Amino acid sequence: MYWAWKNVDSSYYGLFHYRRVLDFSGKTRRKKRLDVNRVNVKPSDIVRKFRLDRGTILAELEKSPIILASPIIVPHGFEVSSAISQYDIYARDHRKRDLDIVIDIIREKFPHLVESMEAVLFTPGTPLSWCNMFIMRKDLYQEYCEFLFGTLLEAQARIDLSGYNAYQSRIYGFIAERLLNVFVRYKSFSAGIMPSYKHHFELRAPKPLFGTEITGDTKRIYAFSVRIHKSKITKE
Repeated sequence: MYWAWKNVDSSYYGLFHYRRVLDFSGKTRRKKRLDVNRVNVKPSDIVRKFRLDRGTILAELEKSPIILASPIIVPHGFEVSSAISQYDIYARDHRKRDLDIVIDIIREKFPHLVESMEAVLFTPGTPLSWCNMFIMRKDLYQEYCEFLFGTLLEAQARIDLSGYNAYQSRIYGFIAERLLNVFVRYKSFSAGIMPSYKHHFELRAPKPLFGTEITGDTKRIYAFSVRIHKSKITKE
């Protein structure tokens, strides 16, 4: 994102994942209403299945200059996340002090976004567009990057990650997920820009009906698409 902001001149900018996409077809079956949906798909079928062609995406951008993943509330065990705020959810899953530092930075550097930040973080039951996935018009992308990286780079200077494990060290991705929602809420109220929402899916390669699959140093054997054996490959 940062590199594209500084080096690419385009009418629109967007971010997907290596294993997550937005569905522009509107036809992909979803199994879960409030959680990440996973779908088996061959790499060669991704563009066709999710209608990720240039014409379809540009037509959607004619309706709205911001496209996001449909907001959801991610369940967590037996706890009902819809009854608590996103601030409490972050504090439950990560280090609360990091988010407190980010909140202080927004109050200092981006006071015009404070109201939207408080609404997103402190209103119980607020769903979010997760995974930092979006497509935006150029002017909005540049404004968003000013806010996002202005916040994260300052947070990096104030937060000590010593002692964090590999997962918790990914705090800037976790925080960015919240900041995307803050920015879009601000634009919806300040400029009347209402985003277009698309369901997002996590991609999984179809499992073989019968046979062996090798990924990295792991071998898996399948029968009727069910894994019956898993082992590490030893190198001689």
